[in-house]
Amino acid sequence: MVGALQYLPMTRPDIAYAIHVVSQFMHAPRISHLNAIKHIFRYLQSIADHDLYFKATSWLDLMVTFCDFD
Repeated sequence: MVGALQYLPMTRPDIAYAIHVVSQFMHAPRISHLNAIKHIFRYLQSIADHDLYFKATSWLDLMVTFCDFD
């Protein structure tokens, strides 16, 4: 269940910290960690109709990317 949540902070930054904390205990999960995961899923279910929408002004704006190499 935590593996499915790991990609969610890209679109839901509000739960990034909670997923980070729960994912630290994947190798030895306990009942409290399972309850936290269930709580995250209940939260996501309650805000299912709230989405982040990124609007570009033109097609070219979608194609611009930045990269920083050291």
